[in-house]
Amino acid sequence: AAVVDDREQWKDQPGLPRAREISRPIGTPSYMSPELATGDGPNIGVHTDVYLLGGILFELLSGQPPRRGADVMAIVKQAAEGVVPPPPADAPDWLVSVVVRCLDRDPARRPPTVIDLRDAVIHWLDTRESRRITADAFRRLARIRAEIAGLAVLGTDGEGPGERLLEVIGAFSQAQRLWPDHPTAAEGEQDARRLSAERALSRGEPGLAEAQALYLPADDPDRDALIAAAEALRRDVDRTRRQTRSLRRGFVVVAALLLLTAVVGIVLIELERIEAKRAADAAAELLDDALRRLDEQSQTP
Repeated sequence: AAVVDDREQWKDQPGLPRAREISRPIGTPSYMSPELATGDGPNIGVHTDVYLLGGILFELLSGQPPRRGADVMAIVKQAAEGVVPPPPADAPDWLVSVVVRCLDRDPARRPPTVIDLRDAVIHWLDTRESRRITADAFRRLARIRAEIAGLAVLGTDGEGPGERLLEVIGAFSQAQRLWPDHPTAAEGEQDARRLSAERALSRGEPGLAEAQALYLPADDPDRDALIAAAEALRRDVDRTRRQTRSLRRGFVVVAALLLLTAVVGIVLIELERIEAKRAADAAAELLDDALRRLDEQSQTP
């Protein structure tokens, strides 16, 4: 411990060294800041506490202190040079960035005070769920983009790319609700909506394409182009529908005429059949009458 200022409260603690008087290495070697390792008293201050706490945070992430070596002097030499190993690759990015700032060789680049460090850690705790959702959404978006481009076949759950895109958009929106100032969630949502709009256009769905484009910021360079393409597609779809309806009506008329013709033909055939039967019956009666007369004449003496 060392006193870094001359406030009145420290005057009754003569046993505590004054930071400005330190001229040799002091502290625990594995956690030492460069100014402690070199005994640079005038540059020891609150930022030194920030460094030491950053060292503890590094150990929480990696399971080992910032420095290890064959002997104490080797570790102190590393500390004087500001040598710090990289944090674990699977450590949370935001928390790693806080640790890296704390362990910066230049005190001016560290968090200014311990309170600032505390606030940064609390901020990470408060926003980690939003970060997790966003990272997962970006991974899913990349897979969907590859599937649409024909670089992968991933639709094994019964859902197509369109349905999964809507789920990804919902995930980015949820991340922003949890943390409104998330630096990349809004960008991810816009990318997903843009891809959804482009896919809808390719599938002839102008309503969905326009709806997704309208969610894009007014200054987005693709927004107006997507809306214009959706409107043009809608006109084409409407024109095709009108033509289809006209053709359908034409087919109905033709079918009705054909049906009418068939019915008339059937009726005429039936009438001809009835007339032919009537004629045949009349002829049969005449024949019977003629035969009867011949029979009567043959019986007369």
